[in-house]
Amino acid sequence: GPRREAPTPAASDPARSPSSSRGTVPMKVSVTVAGKSYRSSGMGECASSADASIYQVPATLWHAIYAGNGSELRNLNLTIWRPKAGGADMVGLSLEIGETTHQIATVKGGEMAGSGAPGVRPAGKGGTLTVAGKDDRGDAIELSVECERFDEVVAEGG
Repeated sequence: GPRREAPTPAASDPARSPSSSRGTVPMKVSVTVAGKSYRSSGMGECASSADASIYQVPATLWHAIYAGNGSELRNLNLTIWRPKAGGADMVGLSLEIGETTHQIATVKGGEMAGSGAPGVRPAGKGGTLTVAGKDDRGDAIELSVECERFDEVVAEGG
């Protein structure tokens, strides 16, 4: 019979989803940028580690990566660091909505962009990561990422 070409799902596009191989955690993303709200849910990557460090500062880390499954919310990459010695939590956020990338980076020692206060609300094996602040364009941004669970971060190079 005639050969049927299987359509390629957009999720398998490696450029769009750098973590597709590990995107196995159910997630809900809710974001408001400059007064416009976006919601999306699906499988992504959520991880945490009590033994991370950022610029030689020991910290606990939470990390969420989500590729938006065809919604306007195209890509989310969020990391929150909580320094063990105390002090403010630090955040690195890159968020792609439509053709626009919004960024917040408050990590001391790195390149700063925008401003924002991150939050972590644990719940069972997972929890909700939040960021409220302004992106690198000065737009008000509020983000909430609900992760069903946080996998353990695998240290690079074992």
